[in-house]
Amino acid sequence: MSYVKDITGNHMLLCSFIGWMTAQIIKVFIVLIKEKEHSIRKVFLSSGGMPSSHSATVCALCTSIARSEGMGSALFAIGAIFAFLVMYDAMGVRLAAGEQAKVVNDLVKNLPEHKPLHMNKNLKEKIGHKPLEVVVGAILGLAIALLVP
Repeated sequence: MSYVKDITGNHMLLCSFIGWMTAQIIKVFIVLIKEKEHSIRKVFLSSGGMPSSHSATVCALCTSIARSEGMGSALFAIGAIFAFLVMYDAMGVRLAAGEQAKVVNDLVKNLPEHKPLHMNKNLKEKIGHKPLEVVVGAILGLAIALLVP
């Protein structure tokens, strides 16, 4: 069972998980206070919002790689490019998709009732991040990887 020990002792994986978990917990408290949402499970497993758990995860990973392997390593280069792509996608493609979903949901809601439509639930609107949410998530991930021994 050395693979279990390898996985649980992997600093990079541990930092990434703690980054994701911390961002999601913070997000739950922000939503509970700001939006009065009482479904903790729904908030905890959702995407979008402050802070970006995607950014926290990939920045914790990238920072822990830098600490372990050095910033000149190939592994760090892969991690940095991966982090950039994830954060860019969160602010670009996923944010735009969420905005489009809101427009589609509004259009469907305003359709006359006699129009047939094969959509039985609203599209998910909160799937992307505003730049500040990504930056806060990135800072959180960086800090976690620097603080986890």
